[in-house]
Amino acid sequence: MNRFQRLRTSLVLFIMAIMLVSCTIPTIVLLILKMLGFFEGYIHWAPIILACTMLGISVVVGSLLSFLVAKRFLKPLDELIEANKKIAQGDFSVRIEEDSDQIGEIHELLHSFNRMADELQSIEFYRSDFINNFSHEFKTPIISVRGFAKQLKNQDLSEEQKREYIDIIINESEKLCNMTANVLQMSKLDNQTMVCDKVPFSLDEQIRNVILLLERQWSKKNIQWQLEMPTAEYCGNQDLIALVWKNLLENAIKFVDSEGTIRVEISVSEAYVTVKVADNGCGMSPETQAHIFEKFYQGDTSHAKEGNGLGLSIVRRILELCEGKITVASVLGEGTTFTVILPIVHEKAVKEH
Repeated sequence: MNRFQRLRTSLVLFIMAIMLVSCTIPTIVLLILKMLGFFEGYIHWAPIILACTMLGISVVVGSLLSFLVAKRFLKPLDELIEANKKIAQGDFSVRIEEDSDQIGEIHELLHSFNRMADELQSIEFYRSDFINNFSHEFKTPIISVRGFAKQLKNQDLSEEQKREYIDIIINESEKLCNMTANVLQMSKLDNQTMVCDKVPFSLDEQIRNVILLLERQWSKKNIQWQLEMPTAEYCGNQDLIALVWKNLLENAIKFVDSEGTIRVEISVSEAYVTVKVADNGCGMSPETQAHIFEKFYQGDTSHAKEGNGLGLSIVRRILELCEGKITVASVLGEGTTFTVILPIVHEKAVKEH
């Protein structure tokens, strides 16, 4: 509100300045003409001539000054109106040139518009990228299911081939179910602004339960576990936090080699609980690390590993809601370490909230 008041005051002062200048200049001109004796012999007509001359000069000077000031102030606003029309038509690439000489409020208005256009363009890019990626990821298992379902109609197939094709259809169907569940979960988290149903629970016990839940996956690869998890009490939403460990551990299991090792370490301070999940798998390049938390991003472009690129995005969003954070450190061929930091929220504070 103060900014608009300052802008309104500035415009009033400019109008007053125009009126003052419009009156001052004609007065000076007429005084000079009188000193030069221009009105001698026209003494009776002098007041009328004086008034008409002042009026004419005031109109000319006032119009000229008003035009210059209006051009100065209204040009950016005209550009803003035209740019808004383009934005309304879906052209999010439009930008308005910012001039440091502009009045603060107008410069701030144009700067805010350009920031809004940047955000809208990013959202549009994300929307298009999301649709393209989701269509690709969804289409691949659908094609497999359709292809092998058609093959099952072949009467010449052996029982072994039929079982193989049925297993493929089941696996691809599970991929579709997981992908759909992840997309729905991601959509729900994107629209969520706060975490509810916070209760105190044992963080180390929860991680042990998640490891047991994933036993079928890691036992196939004979993965060794190194656990350094002292008792760690945490107050939060158990279901959301469990999703963090499930996605991180599944990611580690997926990229570690057979006979590999996964290390889980918990450390507790007065303000934070820190959990590290480390593996000695294939590691990631710096480029992959820079994009690893983006939706549908997969460092394995060959898609040799199962996944749809949403797990780590879900993890980051959950931690954002919990006011925590996650970092990654990795070296190609040596392994990857994810570090999760969660602020300790006491049960008393949750009840008061």
